[in-house]
Amino acid sequence: TVNQEAVVELDADLVLAPNVVPDETVEQLRKETDQTVFKFGFGTSLEFVANKTELTGRLIGSCAEAAETNEEYWDRIETVREGTDEYAEPRVLYYTDGFGAGAGTFIDEIITTAGGVNVAAENGVDGYGEINEEALVEWDPEVIVIADDGPGLAESDALESTFAVQNDQVVT
Repeated sequence: TVNQEAVVELDADLVLAPNVVPDETVEQLRKETDQTVFKFGFGTSLEFVANKTELTGRLIGSCAEAAETNEEYWDRIETVREGTDEYAEPRVLYYTDGFGAGAGTFIDEIITTAGGVNVAAENGVDGYGEINEEALVEWDPEVIVIADDGPGLAESDALESTFAVQNDQVVT
């Protein structure tokens, strides 16, 4: 949720809203509080992230800084790509609150760029899909990645049985 009163109190020239902010909230901020609000779309690739950085630079008048950030971003991605060729491809699951990131997400592209195999995408998950305990056991990810702002991993027999949890390969 968005504390609209707090947003208004900031008296910002521009409010940048992530894709998870409901459209109704954006409309309320625009109409009822006369805020200038730009809502970003749903990120699906590393290219999307770079484009979002460029767009943010244009919106806030920092085009040169955005270009510099993107140059560093693409350099780092290329370094990662080059550095993973000699390693085995671990089976990776990005998992948060019972959902996994599948195909068509920038998380999928991050996993594959870093040399991993996205087990959710490999098993037919598109976007962010709910992952049941049977799938966790069957897919047996070698690495589980969780968001640092999420709830962490819930305790469950299914998760405890995975290679990732048993070998302390849960990455925040």
